[in-house]
Amino acid sequence: MGKGITAAERAAIEAFERENGVTRLTPEPRPAPPAAPLPERLHTPRPASRHMPRARGGMPGTRAAPRAVSIRQLLEWAFRVERASVDFGPAADIVNPPRTVGMEFILIERARLGCQVDGGGRSAIHPDADTVASAVAALPEANGGRRMAIWIAELAREGAEPDWMPGARPRLEPVEWFTNRHGRFPVTADAACLGARGWPAVRRVSRKGRLHLDPVLFTPCHWPVRAETIAAARRRWLDWCMALLTLRTSFQVYGGLTAFRLTDEMPPFQPWRGREYTRC
Repeated sequence: MGKGITAAERAAIEAFERENGVTRLTPEPRPAPPAAPLPERLHTPRPASRHMPRARGGMPGTRAAPRAVSIRQLLEWAFRVERASVDFGPAADIVNPPRTVGMEFILIERARLGCQVDGGGRSAIHPDADTVASAVAALPEANGGRRMAIWIAELAREGAEPDWMPGARPRLEPVEWFTNRHGRFPVTADAACLGARGWPAVRRVSRKGRLHLDPVLFTPCHWPVRAETIAAARRRWLDWCMALLTLRTSFQVYGGLTAFRLTDEMPPFQPWRGREYTRC
């Protein structure tokens, strides 16, 4: 009924309904329409961020269990995949001023590392990669300090290792060779060219009584591979292994990684001792 009906009019309508046997029907309540499903983006869990590894087979957004890796795999991931950089702080520019190099050198280095300039910015690196770069930059002087830190970062970016000269042996070889129809022979020289360290010509009288001065010939030789060179290369290998051992121990003792767990796997300390060398 409208709001304009008075009490007298309402009483007259009710009296008419009683006299004529009119039954008022009460409308049944209409069922509520079914609720519309929420949009997919409202009830879908938030996807995991780039810095939160997903568990294999788990729901998106769940943190994966720490991945077991070796110290070398961790370094290559931080510097090669995440492209972390070693930062020594503001004082580094004063102690080690940058060298001025040409564009050709920069292009050659980028080609050697397999890098290309994309022209854009860069996203934030993984927190673990930043932690690894900070630990490398903080290497003590006993392990090589900043020089070793830069070397470790360069090797990790290339996915390489120090050259310990496998199979090298000290050997003495002639400086120059010549080949004729009889074979290959070393080039000889007159010993008089050595001065005081050489030999003078040998006096010889021929059968006709003539005096001849026969030169004393020798073969100039050199050491293409010296024992000192091999020892220095293997010393650098040991220094690299000791620096990796220091980093591995610091992460295992003090922690600091969220997505990785370091194993005890290390490169062999003396691969030249007859052991089969396998890359870790």
